[in-house]
Amino acid sequence: MTNGRAFVHAVSIFFFRKRRCWHENCPIQGFSLASVILRSIPMQISQMENRSNLEGLDVTARDVEILRGLFECRILTVEQIAGLYFEDRQEAARKRIWKLKKADLVRERPRRAHEPAVLFLSRKALRLLIEQGHIADYPKLSVAAYEKRTRVSPLTLRHEIEVNNIKASFVKATRIVEGVSLPQFSTWPTLFQFWGYTRRGQRVRVQPDGFLRIRQCDEEYSFFLEVDRSSEAHWRIAEKIECYLDFYRRGGLALRNGRPKDDYKAFPFRVLLIFRNAERRNNAAEQLIAHQPPILNIAVLTTIDQVRTNPLGPIWIRPRDYREVIRGTPYDAIPASDVAIYRRSTQRDAWIEKTVVHHALIEPRIPFMRSDTQTPLAPLFFS
Repeated sequence: MTNGRAFVHAVSIFFFRKRRCWHENCPIQGFSLASVILRSIPMQISQMENRSNLEGLDVTARDVEILRGLFECRILTVEQIAGLYFEDRQEAARKRIWKLKKADLVRERPRRAHEPAVLFLSRKALRLLIEQGHIADYPKLSVAAYEKRTRVSPLTLRHEIEVNNIKASFVKATRIVEGVSLPQFSTWPTLFQFWGYTRRGQRVRVQPDGFLRIRQCDEEYSFFLEVDRSSEAHWRIAEKIECYLDFYRRGGLALRNGRPKDDYKAFPFRVLLIFRNAERRNNAAEQLIAHQPPILNIAVLTTIDQVRTNPLGPIWIRPRDYREVIRGTPYDAIPASDVAIYRRSTQRDAWIEKTVVHHALIEPRIPFMRSDTQTPLAPLFFS
């Protein structure tokens, strides 16, 4: 049926042009009916397919936000889309995603029956975003480059899902706390990568898992995000945080905000280190303390389970607080090097969790987020 409509349309184009261009210099003269038809049919079929695929779908502002989110994050699950764009209304998110999939704007990665559906942006949706200028504020990517970016290994896929889960947790938390907003939460590492130097003078490229800004009334706080994969040596984590400290002192964030690097103190930030469990978090804190010089304040640590529950609340530990709580205890024997024998201590982890001071990312304004033993974390001073 589509081919027949295209044929009729091509014939009408031929006779319309022939009637309007009946003079010697007209370029259409000399074209046969067959050539016009053959040249016109592919174009007409493509246009009709595009119209039929979007038939019945009114692309809303929220649809554009979903497509932009998929463009930046590469992949999102249905649950994440519900948390980010539908105020956690799962059924509403599923229904809308079904329509977007039917319109071939969103596609789904192959998966097993027990795995969550992982969605990505289709080529057609990418062209739509480019043509309508919805991603003009992002780096320009060709269709081939974008499709290459969306092809991720299973290990990277799990990490991306975890990072996006954390983003959804922050969005939901800022939504329910009065006076708090999240102007920015980007998970595209290339947008915020930088070069830093270790104390040995080694130049290292750092690609954060994310960058976010939290605004509370007239105050705004900046954070870089690092989600641990449990595959990186603790000394490498310490060196990476050392590069963040170097980036801060060289005025990296000040320069990115259009200010001279000497104004670096006006652009403080924290590095949010998120680990799979309390044991790895505590081991990383010990490594930061043992680092020369010690890294005590610029990084704050927590676990994935805690950040999923209440990312703005009192769940964050500074290495400085960890050092204070273990001083003079049997757990004060911080290894001087990575060759020291490591022995797991579940008693240590349980004791640390009950004893160490936990900080909130922002000053709590509602009673259920605050207790007498927990103080707010104001990201203003670094060691």
